[in-house]
Amino acid sequence: MHGLLLQPYDTGSHRAWADGYVQHSAASWTVLRLPGRFWKWRMHGAAVTFAERMALERGAPDIVLTTDMLDVASLRGLMPWPVRPPVALYMHENQLAYPAAAIDAEWTPSRQRRAMRPEVRYGWLNVTSALAADVVLWNSAHNRDTFLAALPGFLRQFPDAVPGHAPRAITLKSVVLPLGLDLWSPWSSPARCARDAEDRPPRLVWNHRWEHDKDPEAFLRLLERLVAGKFAFEVTLLGETFGRAHAARDRVVEMLGPRLVHDGFVDEREAYRAALMQCDVVVSTARHEFFGASVCEAVWAGAWPVLPCGLGYDAWLPPTAAKEVFYAGGDALFEQTVRALSAAATPIGRAARRRAHEDILRRAVAPLAWPVMAARYDAVLAQTVRTARAEAGQPLDTARARFTAS
Repeated sequence: MHGLLLQPYDTGSHRAWADGYVQHSAASWTVLRLPGRFWKWRMHGAAVTFAERMALERGAPDIVLTTDMLDVASLRGLMPWPVRPPVALYMHENQLAYPAAAIDAEWTPSRQRRAMRPEVRYGWLNVTSALAADVVLWNSAHNRDTFLAALPGFLRQFPDAVPGHAPRAITLKSVVLPLGLDLWSPWSSPARCARDAEDRPPRLVWNHRWEHDKDPEAFLRLLERLVAGKFAFEVTLLGETFGRAHAARDRVVEMLGPRLVHDGFVDEREAYRAALMQCDVVVSTARHEFFGASVCEAVWAGAWPVLPCGLGYDAWLPPTAAKEVFYAGGDALFEQTVRALSAAATPIGRAARRRAHEDILRRAVAPLAWPVMAARYDAVLAQTVRTARAEAGQPLDTARARFTAS
């Protein structure tokens, strides 16, 4: 199988996903990329750019794999080949369930008015892309389920000719395929072993984007309570900033003072891993999370997670970990964090927590390693190719029924 992977937003977890899969897949892949910026323009314009580049390729691939940052319907219409290959759409996130940013009082009146108007364009592009794709791959059941649950209400806001078949049609072509991860062996690291034996304060890490959907204000409130309670702890900030720095980030840095041991995104992989392996607890205050790759990485590095209930973390965390990992509400977040920090405050406590971590959490993350996940991706995509070829000679009525699922 030879595939063409179109990567319209090549940065962060999107880049790691594409690179990891191509490296471990048994198929042969050509990758076309666009820089990870201007996401709204990517959703509108990337299909045209990629169609122009595809015209320079030698022949059609067996399959095209792309992401939710691309307009698949436009891409299919612009494909330069007489026989168009099937398209697999990977949904890293979905716009129907993505939380809107709060309106900032410092914005201009015109920007505030624009923010109050409901935004339907990008959700609609997700819908038409899913309808146009041959298979829709979701990084978690939570991602799929929130999209499908929101879809009927989303469609009702349009005046007429609404595609009522869309939820069923998309459901029938949906497959859950978690993100693969590039895992390594942190327990054998001399630096990790030496740090666990030290008499030092426990270290908390924040390795999420400084954006509204990750709710950095809730993280700030948590730190304020920890500082006021005179808990001994340190903090590593590894979150990435896009555009103007979030206001909460500056307040976090100022408040932590000497407790802050590192501040800044680390792009180099080994340095990032080394920083994670120095941390004992990873906290998420996300308002939404479709999978949680950054938490997976921190957990694999040895950090105990403190996570909000009801998000995409359920895709990989076992139910046996729920009581010690998940929280609901600000008070529960504080209490859960205090317990996690207290357990990591002494070498004896860290040794006991490490055994539980090894037995429950790292065992849950291990199946997400790319050598395992790439084989699952290959199988799904190969079946998509076989199905498309089998249906190529079918009558029009059969093809129409498959599209409408009615």
